[in-house]
Parts: sequence; structure tokens; C-alpha cells
Amino acid sequence: ESLSFYKSSQFHSSMKLSTASLLVFVALCASSVSASPFTEDIAALEVQNVEKSVNDTPLLVKRTNFCPCKTNDALIHSLMGSIKADLNVRVFSLISSTFSEKAFDSLNIASILLGSYELSDASLKLIESSFAATLKSTFSTTLNAQINAKIFAILESSLRKKCGSKTLTDAQLIAILAEIYAEANILIKTQLPKIGSTLQTKAGGCVSSGITTIKKKISGKGKAKGKSRGKARVKGLKSTKLNAALAANFSAKSTVNASIDKGLKGCNNWNHQALAKKIVLTL
Repeated sequence: ESLSFYKSSQFHSSMKLSTASLLVFVALCASSVSASPFTEDIAALEVQNVEKSVNDTPLLVKRTNFCPCKTNDALIHSLMGSIKADLNVRVFSLISSTFSEKAFDSLNIASILLGSYELSDASLKLIESSFAATLKSTFSTTLNAQINAKIFAILESSLRKKCGSKTLTDAQLIAILAEIYAEANILIKTQLPKIGSTLQTKAGGCVSSGITTIKKKISGKGKAKGKSRGKARVKGLKSTKLNAALAANFSAKSTVNASIDKGLKGCNNWNHQALAKKIVLTL
């Protein structure tokens, strides 16, 4: 019996030791896994793979032109079309939007109109939106004429000269376009302030076009206050209240300068090589 009891005790002790060892082993494994840099690396790798797939998405877009490609008018026009569209988004559209917003805010059209007319909210919003749209449209037309002559024409001439009549590989075309973007950045920074001086003389005309839009929109939209009839007030609106607001509140110089400054900010942090690659992928 003593021997049997001894063996039984030894068996239970052995089982306890084995169980304890197993628990320690499992704990060590769990600890090593959680402490392993691979757990974070795997998560990071998954993120990188997702980001890479997103970044590589443009490569899946079907190209209509492939390099090596022969330089011709069609290629130059395609490249310039992409460059213009990109620069308009980055720089020039910011100028037009800023001008129309600042001019609209400074003139305070709502206050002037409500001082002379009984207008519904819907009518007032319609007149205001039409005025803002006219401001932006007329200013954009003036701005585009300037940038086409003083920026885009120069860039196109440089692009034609660099391409010549060569047959270009992707790498060669990307190198040329990177140079064009570098030239564009410098050209915009030097020419925009000069263009701004010209735009200051045109700004008043843009506002006058907006006033004409108001006169057309307000007819039949509201009832004139006071003894004067609505029609008489509309005729007098341009020469009195709106012109007074223009003289008192609207500064062509400060508005245009603020707009140009906004556009110049779009020239910051350009990666010329990356921008060039993007253009080539759109061919």
C-alpha cells in the first residue's frame, strides 16, 4: 500500500508539473507573438498593400497613345490640354473663385436690394447667385485671355522646342514634361503679379456686368418700396445705390491682389516628376 500510495503521489505531482509546464509554454508563446514585430509589420504591410493598389490604379486606365511615340500636333495638343486642365485646377480657378467671393461679400448686395425692394427669400437668393455667377464668369474670361497669352503660349512654345520631331519613349517624355512643369511654376510666379495689375483695371467692368444682371433679374421679382415704381427704381439702382456701394466697399486692387495671392499658393510643393508621370498616363 505504501508503494502504491507513493506511485500515485508521484503520478499526480508529475501531472501537476506537466500541466504547469504547458501553461507556462502557452504563456510564453502568446507573449512572444504579441511582442513580435511581425504583428505590427503585418498590419503595416496590409495598409501598404492597400495604398499601393490605390496608387497604382491609374496604371489600369487604358491609354490611347503609347510610347515610343512620334511628336506631332496631335500629341502636343493632347499634352497641352492636360497641362492646362491641371494648372487651372491648381492655380487659376482659385483666382476666379476668390475674386467673385470677395467682390460679392464686399458689395453686400442683399442689404442694398432689401433697402429698396420687398423681395422673397427665393428671389433674393436667385438674384445673388446670378450676380455671383456673372462676376466669376466675366472675371474668368478676362483672366483666361491673360494666362493664354502670357503663360500657356510660352509653355507650348517651349514644349514644341523640347520635343522637336523626335520619337520619344515614356522616360524621355516624362523628363520633358517635368522641365515644362518647372518652367510653369517659375512663369506663373513671375507673371501672375503683372497679370494682376491688368485685372485691376478690368475688375470694375466685371462688377458692372453683375449689376446689369441684377437689373434684369429684379424686374418683376419684387415690389419697390416708397412712392417710386419698381421700374423707375431699377433704372436708378445702377447709378445710385449700387455705384455708391461699389465706391464705398469694393476695392479692385485689394480684391484682385488677394485673388492672385490665393492662386500663387497653388504653386507650392510641386513634384514635377510625379506631375509629369500623371500627364503621360492620361495619353
